[in-house]
Amino acid sequence: MLYFSPISDPGKGIASILSFGEIKILLDPGSDDLLSEFVVLDFVPDLILFSHSDIFHLGSFVNGFKNCGWHNVPVYATLPIFNMGRVTMIDCYKNLLDDSISKKDIDEAFDSIITLRYSQPTSLSGKLDGITITAYNSGHSLGGTIWKITKDSENIVYCVDWNHSKDSHLNGSILYSNGVVLDALSRPTTLITDAINSNVFIPSRKKRIEAFFDSIRITLIQLGSVLIPTDAATRSLEFCWILERYWQQHNLQYPIYFLTHAGSKLISYAQSMMEWMSDSIISEYGSNGNVFEFAHIKIISNEHELSSMVSGPKVILATSANMDCGFSQKIFLNNIAKDSKNLVILSQKSIYYENSLSKDLLDRWNMVTKGYNQSIASSVVLNFSRNITIRTLVPLVGDELEKYQEKEKLSREKKTTELILEFQNRDLFDSSDSDSNDDDDDNNNHRMHFKNDSIVAKGSGSLLNPGIHDLYLQTNEIKKMLPRCKMFPTLEKRRRFDDFGEIIIPEKFVRVMEEDLDFNITNETNKSINTLTKKRKWGGVSNNVQTRENTDKDVHIPSKIVVSEEKIMIKCSLRYIDMEGLHDGKSLKTIIPMVNPRKLVLIHSNQETRNNMMTTFKTLVSFTNDIYSPLQGEVLKIGIGLNSYNLKLSDDIINTLRWKKLGDYNISHVIGKLKFCTDSFPNETDLPTLDVLPMNSNLKNIPQSHPLFVGDVKLAYVKRLLQEQGHIAELIGEGMLLCDGLVTVKKIAGDKVILEGGISQEFYDVRKIVYDSIVEFL
Repeated sequence: MLYFSPISDPGKGIASILSFGEIKILLDPGSDDLLSEFVVLDFVPDLILFSHSDIFHLGSFVNGFKNCGWHNVPVYATLPIFNMGRVTMIDCYKNLLDDSISKKDIDEAFDSIITLRYSQPTSLSGKLDGITITAYNSGHSLGGTIWKITKDSENIVYCVDWNHSKDSHLNGSILYSNGVVLDALSRPTTLITDAINSNVFIPSRKKRIEAFFDSIRITLIQLGSVLIPTDAATRSLEFCWILERYWQQHNLQYPIYFLTHAGSKLISYAQSMMEWMSDSIISEYGSNGNVFEFAHIKIISNEHELSSMVSGPKVILATSANMDCGFSQKIFLNNIAKDSKNLVILSQKSIYYENSLSKDLLDRWNMVTKGYNQSIASSVVLNFSRNITIRTLVPLVGDELEKYQEKEKLSREKKTTELILEFQNRDLFDSSDSDSNDDDDDNNNHRMHFKNDSIVAKGSGSLLNPGIHDLYLQTNEIKKMLPRCKMFPTLEKRRRFDDFGEIIIPEKFVRVMEEDLDFNITNETNKSINTLTKKRKWGGVSNNVQTRENTDKDVHIPSKIVVSEEKIMIKCSLRYIDMEGLHDGKSLKTIIPMVNPRKLVLIHSNQETRNNMMTTFKTLVSFTNDIYSPLQGEVLKIGIGLNSYNLKLSDDIINTLRWKKLGDYNISHVIGKLKFCTDSFPNETDLPTLDVLPMNSNLKNIPQSHPLFVGDVKLAYVKRLLQEQGHIAELIGEGMLLCDGLVTVKKIAGDKVILEGGISQEFYDVRKIVYDSIVEFL
């Protein structure tokens, strides 16, 4: 049976559990910008799926991977989420000044993700046998995903935070394109979607873009600065793109700064994933790779570079979006809040959580502009005081520093000893181990790195010195092998191949003497670009692609986080312009009925939006009555109640089957008799066999069935076929198709189709097309 349960606190993630019997699928284990609540389960999930690369959808993943035993859980996402999610988490932990999770922990977690392309069905194995997952473009973010999850008769479409409209750098969702719902996503057994904007009307993108740049231009002319708090990897790309293009078109000289701890990685990843972007970008740039090379945007990756920002009017993009930590909070407190000439533009209300600074500012803006008769309310000047929680990193001194160093020393000794013992206990000469240890690609000919002070290794009998060296194990096995092994025994690694040939390890082709590969490679690239382009400079820094700091080179200083509160006076200007790339109420109420699910589950919504959506859908004649909106922790039974079984077919019955094609399936109607295994000790894998009925069977006892129709009549498909045959067909009202003004085809709840009209050639033509769209068994 199929169950669904939201498990995240509303406003602090969108995580949920989808259960197929004993199989538990964790969807979007997110958190908030402060990582105040992690997804904690009393079991280890069997599968994890990600829809987007922001904190709201994956903020709990690294913690779960490190501390909750998710190491062996299969995790699936698209390539952009695999890359951008990594950027998001690096920036998040840097913003929080939290060193409990290292970059190595983040890399290990995201390296475990299996990447998929759009529309690539993937059949899972092992415990997940029988489940097929497919990713589809959802819009909203680079690599954003609608998941189709299929098992037996269940067909689940998990579709959260989607956008049917195009952005500057993204195509709209494939769910609804060119006025048609994608066939592969239509009529699912269950549609799980969000209702966050169900009562919101969003003005056209053109109007919002105009309002956005009008606000920026007016503020800059008045010698003020603009702060745009944003996330690290999803909507920030859209802001960078439209700002760069606008500055180029209008030849503006005001500086733009993008403040994020992982900006260099973000831009590098974006440049390598053009095929995931909009058709307009692909057609404009082709395969040149020049996309996201900015002449007007300078990336700042650490606080030491903040002093390089010029004084005077400027535009600042900064993380995090909620302004409770990170660059955005620091810039707001020090540069923006106290001057009415400065402007804050809020744009991503769906991820603002209660009591955050951004949510507080948005509530005040809504209260002031409530009576404004404008599609996009203008900016307002604030004048109030507020307590701000500030996180500061203070170096450890005295006893605290000594305790920290002792703890770190013990931890290093423990890890080193465990590593040595593990290595020592391996059977180096068992050929079968050669295959099982293929994944140890990081061990370069079994040389080991020890960066701590000298440690006595148990069992080695020698003192291990810092640096790189061979670890010689004096065991009985090695002594026995000496006559045969003239050289130190090594394991030959299996060569790995994919569809394009042998997999290349990039590190093997980089200069050996580089101390920091990423840093040097990036700087060499930037130097070459700057030399070729020779763009003018602000303050000695090139306006072209900026020197990208490598966050990995930060020297670790033992420190502690001190949390304090500061009361500040806020006198700046504020405006909200929706730029988060999500659906609105109109699109939700138009597209979901066209998807026409058998059951609808609404999540990520408050009481008002839930009531709004459920009231609207319950008035639709042809829409399902199975509409649910579960609360946090509520377990919802959403299975369609059909049973499926695995059987063996005998050769005799196979010869009697007449197969009919229906979509991607071949189906046949069959009557037979089950025979069960009669062994005294049956194997769990033994299946019952379906065989033909014996000749002496009593025909009266055979179950009788009426004509059976299998499939789904899609009015849009019937309309297209009728028009191709020269008929006039148009959709009128909800679930009704009018053909030649004489015949109607109506769909009503319960999968019923009604064909009405007088006896005529048109009636028989329409009936034939309707019958051809399904499979009939007499």
